[in-house]
Amino acid sequence: DLLLIAPATANTISKIANGIADTPPTLFALTAIGSRKKIIVAPAMHKAMFEAIASNLARLRELGIEVVPPKLEEGKAKLADIEEICLFVERALCPKELAGKKVVVTSGPTYERIDPIRFISNRSSGRMGNEIALECWRRGAKVVLVTSKPLSYNLPNFRQIVIESVMDMLKAVLNEVKDADLFVSAAAPSDFIVDTADSKIKTNREITIKLKMAPKIIKEVRKIYDGHIIGFKAETGLSDEELIRVAENKMVEDRLEMVVANDVKEKGMGTEDTRVVVLTQKRREWIEGLKADVAERIVQIY
Repeated sequence: DLLLIAPATANTISKIANGIADTPPTLFALTAIGSRKKIIVAPAMHKAMFEAIASNLARLRELGIEVVPPKLEEGKAKLADIEEICLFVERALCPKELAGKKVVVTSGPTYERIDPIRFISNRSSGRMGNEIALECWRRGAKVVLVTSKPLSYNLPNFRQIVIESVMDMLKAVLNEVKDADLFVSAAAPSDFIVDTADSKIKTNREITIKLKMAPKIIKEVRKIYDGHIIGFKAETGLSDEELIRVAENKMVEDRLEMVVANDVKEKGMGTEDTRVVVLTQKRREWIEGLKADVAERIVQIY
């Protein structure tokens, strides 16, 4: 189904670009090109060599071969991380239900400053939102991830906007959803904001910090956006029936296509696995497992 050459040397890339097949990798590559098979190459060489073969890399792209960008550091074009190469392979082989769509996803907590060195936040790891963003990307979407927990990958059609506060997140989301096909509000933004002190608060006395209500991102988005939204609802200490009832109310109140709800006291916030209930207008499904697997199922249901 797919030929991956990793690492791909300057010699191999140049031979493929010029139709030379005198080694096993180049023979496989030319056979795959002629058979119209998918091909991915992950270059690795000195930076000067990488720059010297720019025209050959352009020729590979003309042939429909995808190039995984190397890490340009220390005078070298180093092989991309294995996880990143695997993402390119997964996307190449994944169904493209979201091709041509723009998806905006939020993930992670926000950090509300108390003074220049202190803040309030929560235990969110950003993992669920990040996994959903990656799954949408695998399925062909152009993804914008608004997050305080950015990924280290360098992926095409995958843009990250790194934020700190809930107001930063809101501003970025309002700017990006204007032409979006789907908004996934998977972040755990703060419910409160603080009047920030200009200098470090002294610790020689007790202080009282007043918290003000932060704007609700989905409600603000709904003022300018009539498209599809997937919302998340985190609760603690509820029964399954109570959690479903809260999720149903949120779906109606915010006019959502889907709600993903879970009890974070049980598992979910800051953990690698989770248990959620997914609600749409026509279905209700409980999903449990690693967040990457749960994210895949959420996107499948959508």
